[in-house]
Order: sequence, then structure tokens, then C-alpha cells
Amino acid sequence: MPYSGLLSSFAPLNGKFRIFDTRTQHPKANVRYMIKRPDGREEEGLSDAQGDTHVFGSDHSETFKLFLFEEGLGSLAI
Repeated sequence: MPYSGLLSSFAPLNGKFRIFDTRTQHPKANVRYMIKRPDGREEEGLSDAQGDTHVFGSDHSETFKLFLFEEGLGSLAI
């Protein structure tokens, strides 16, 4: 069962990404992103002040893909 929005924090497995500037290595706020789930669903958002995406979750292990719409950015799963 996929979890989204506020329910993600209650998912047995949850996580988020931290987006950063690859040149400075500093977190990057207000970056538009899209997370694609294995079932094809897409969740869009803007990174927060710490460069973090929203929390996403599931009740089983999944591989999520993060798409960034700016050049020169990287990400870490946290």
C-alpha cells in the first residue's frame, strides 16, 4: 500500500531526499522536483529550507526515482 501526504510519516518504511548544489555541496531550497514510484505514480513538490523533499512511504521496500528540473544539483536519500 502506498502512503502519501501526512500518512507517509505512519508508513512502516519512509524516507525523503535532500537536494544540494553540486558545486558548493550546500542544501538547495525551493527546487522543483518529481518523485516517481515503481507503480508509475508521480508526486511533485518544492524542496524545503533544508533542501528536503516531502516524506514518502510504503509498507514494503521500493525504489523511488527523483527527477530534478534544474542543472547542477545532486541528491541524497535520507
